[in-house]
Amino acid sequence: MSIEYTELRDAVVGELEIDDNDADRYELDANLATAQLGILNSLPFKYLKNAVKTVKFNVSNGVNLYQWPSDFVRFMRLWVDFESAITATNEGQQVTEYDDQTYHAKTIGQMATKRYPYGDFDVEGGFGIYPVPSADVTNGFRLRYIWQIPNPTSTQPCLLEYNLRNLMVYKATELCALVDEFNVQLADRMKAGYGDELAKFLPKKDKR
Repeated sequence: MSIEYTELRDAVVGELEIDDNDADRYELDANLATAQLGILNSLPFKYLKNAVKTVKFNVSNGVNLYQWPSDFVRFMRLWVDFESAITATNEGQQVTEYDDQTYHAKTIGQMATKRYPYGDFDVEGGFGIYPVPSADVTNGFRLRYIWQIPNPTSTQPCLLEYNLRNLMVYKATELCALVDEFNVQLADRMKAGYGDELAKFLPKKDKR
């Protein structure tokens, strides 16, 4: 279940204790968008089901650097087949992230094979794939990622699941309260509320 824009707006206006006509002055819509992006960047994937997208795209001969889609927010998984198209019956090989701290004895090029491909995800705006492809393959990649869902507006509900409503309200209110240093105390209270609410969705730390 998505979250209606009017519900979010009314909640933030209520927390700010302002007239609805003043909402634009406190950049309410922009701050709802910022709050939503922060949630997309921070929550575990299992709470962002409405924001998961899977796409296929082509492998190119001799090309090992690829760009993320224009609506990309966070990486989840990548599969590749260097010889055949990925289909419902051919999932391809899952790409393992290369970590030079773990695999410092060998370079990514030395470790990667077509059966056990590695990816370098520390590339600005995209990723590197190893081994370097030696053929063109239509739909040779399958990428699963968190995408930048539409911002909530008067004609567009927030597509996050309803149990994330309080996170949206706390963060958007905090940001609105800081406009022109409107209310630092309210901002601090909303920041604390956001932190407490966020902790409900994060893995519990091992207490020893």
